Amino acid sequence: MPSSLSKVRASTNARAADAVVVPVASDGMGGRPAGADGEVPWAFLEARGFKGKAGEVVAANGADGPVLYVGVGQAAAVDAAVLR
Repeated sequence: MPSSLSKVRASTNARAADAVVVPVASDGMGGRPAGADGEVPWAFLEARGFKGKAGEVVAANGADGPVLYVGVGQAAAVDAAVLR
């Protein structure tokens, strides 16, 4: 069964969370995915050596609070186990 990727823009204004987590694939998921604020700060991540490998984490200050960019490896290999 083929999978599909949809871009969804969600507001973080009315959230009840300590941080927003943005999964980032090492291959850019076919293009650079948008984060919680609509854009992933690629220069910021790259300056910290972030490659999107599974298990990598970079914390940043977002407009509405902390944002954690979490590497999930190659997009084709992302499944429930990787996201856990």
